[in-house]
Amino acid sequence: MKYGDDAGFTLIELMIAGAILSVLILAFSSYVTYQHIEQKKIQIRSNYMGLGNSVAAAATQPRAVQASLEVMDP
Repeated sequence: MKYGDDAGFTLIELMIAGAILSVLILAFSSYVTYQHIEQKKIQIRSNYMGLGNSVAAAATQPRAVQASLEVMDP
């Protein structure tokens, strides 16, 4: 076996490639986590808006609230 053979990668090259890959994976996972949190915020905001609309509708139509309570009460 010849020691002057340049057929592969050196240990330093592999370590640098691993470090770069680790940084890219960390950046991608941070981005995915951020997007997940933002999606949850949007969902919560939407739920609150729907709740507010329901309360506003109930305030303007008290008979509808009374009728729905009668249906729920056995």
